[in-house]
Amino acid sequence: MPASTTTAQPTQPTQAKPKPHAKETVVSLAIAFVLAFVFRGFVLEGFMIPTGSMAPTLMGAHERVTGPTSGYTWQVGPWDFLDSGGSVPAPTQTDLRLTDPMTGAPLAVPSTPRLSGDRIFVLKYLPGLYDPARWDSVVFRYPGDPRNNYIKRLVALPGEHVALVDGDVFTTKQATSGWTDASWAIARKPERVQRELWQDVFDTRFAPEDPVRDGRRWFARPFTAETPGLSLDAERTYRVETAEPTTLAWDEGARPITDYYAYNQTPPTRGAAIFPVSDIASLMAIEPDSDGMSAVVRLTARNHVFRAQISPDSLRIQMRPLGETDWQDLASEPLSSPVLRAGRTTAIEFWHADQAIWLFANGDQIARVEYEMSPAERLRAATGIDLADDAQHESVEQNTGRGVNRIANPASYSLAQLAWSFMGSTATIHRARVQRDVHYQPGHFGATDADTGKPHPRAGKPSLATHPTTTLKLTGEQYFMCGDNSPASADGRLWAAPHPWIADQVDPTPGVVNKELLVGKAFVVYFPAPHPTRFIPIPDAGRVRFIW
Repeated sequence: MPASTTTAQPTQPTQAKPKPHAKETVVSLAIAFVLAFVFRGFVLEGFMIPTGSMAPTLMGAHERVTGPTSGYTWQVGPWDFLDSGGSVPAPTQTDLRLTDPMTGAPLAVPSTPRLSGDRIFVLKYLPGLYDPARWDSVVFRYPGDPRNNYIKRLVALPGEHVALVDGDVFTTKQATSGWTDASWAIARKPERVQRELWQDVFDTRFAPEDPVRDGRRWFARPFTAETPGLSLDAERTYRVETAEPTTLAWDEGARPITDYYAYNQTPPTRGAAIFPVSDIASLMAIEPDSDGMSAVVRLTARNHVFRAQISPDSLRIQMRPLGETDWQDLASEPLSSPVLRAGRTTAIEFWHADQAIWLFANGDQIARVEYEMSPAERLRAATGIDLADDAQHESVEQNTGRGVNRIANPASYSLAQLAWSFMGSTATIHRARVQRDVHYQPGHFGATDADTGKPHPRAGKPSLATHPTTTLKLTGEQYFMCGDNSPASADGRLWAAPHPWIADQVDPTPGVVNKELLVGKAFVVYFPAPHPTRFIPIPDAGRVRFIW
């Protein structure tokens, strides 16, 4: 057979790749830069937090400290500065004298690095597409000096009257003759924002394991057994030893619930005023030994008693004025299954915030009710000052100087009292915690304008929105901002007249932020508190978080 033959196919010539032209490279880079600038200008921009006015939500320059007896970690503001004006913190902070907020133990820190502020991304506001909302953490150009960007929490919207009463925000859009008007309503925070703003007062997870030193007890436990049947020998777990009713009470005399900030222990802020707080959250992680257990939370605040009862087959939330015996039911409903079960640990949370009461079981909401008070009613409940009484109203309006203004005097407010009762089973309480809400303080204008150094025209007068004589009325283009670190925040309550250029070109109103000055909403901490002295800053990746 003839041998087969294969015809070779002609080889296709290899095409050379076109060489990049310098012009195309330049155009590509130019487009990339333009897109980057457009994105930065209209969508997203990064900022660094400079100060602690939003602590502990957002951190400016600070130190991080851990208590050796509690294991609790917290942040404090700068202690040492490189300049006489206290604006440039030293990279190393020395000889700190602090107090552990969990145990009250004194703590000396010879030397610690100063950490830089959180770096955040800000989502720009786009009118009509993405507008500001109440409780946003907002970056804006400061009216007193538009070269500086500030970040605060937006508490009041355009067109609203705003009043800060007993730490909470009240607003109305109707014409009002004062705090006694019925149109006022409290501004309540959504659950996610409220969880962000709760601040620790005490948590048994951080109680000292050895509260005795040199034969003496140095740690004062804030919870006390109000009735027999409770064993508090272990500092981090408590024991209900009887099925008869027993009560675990918060000792407000030894550990008052106030708006104290552990962050503000450094000299520049150490002397800040401290007010009693009635917006309180408390948690108990309860493990009953048998079924049939009930728990009752009782909070005495604002001249009222609030009570939440969790029984095996129902829950009920009630309130009554202090001194009266008849309860008003706010909520009463049956339960399809018991909340507290034998052999299972259930974390019960009780919240009292913004004139609302919430109940949670293992993080799930099981009840929420609201009650209403106008600013005048809230002031009367919290302090006894009755604006409906003509003589008292006239006195409050006239006596507004420093030292006379009763509304800005912490002694005018009573301390909240908290207690938990248990019945129906013996049980182990694995964790007990108390927290408090952000509290927008009343105050007074200082003697000088911080921006100009000149005498303040309102020196000694009540801060804006904190007194019936300083109630703010916002126009359709104005917002009102306050800092989460209320005692140490230079915010709308105390701003003087805006910068002359802002007053002439944008808005002359003191204390407000015009919409033209808004930048956007802070929504994520992408680079938390890097060490400032390292060649390559390394962030604390565990604190990367969304901002609420």
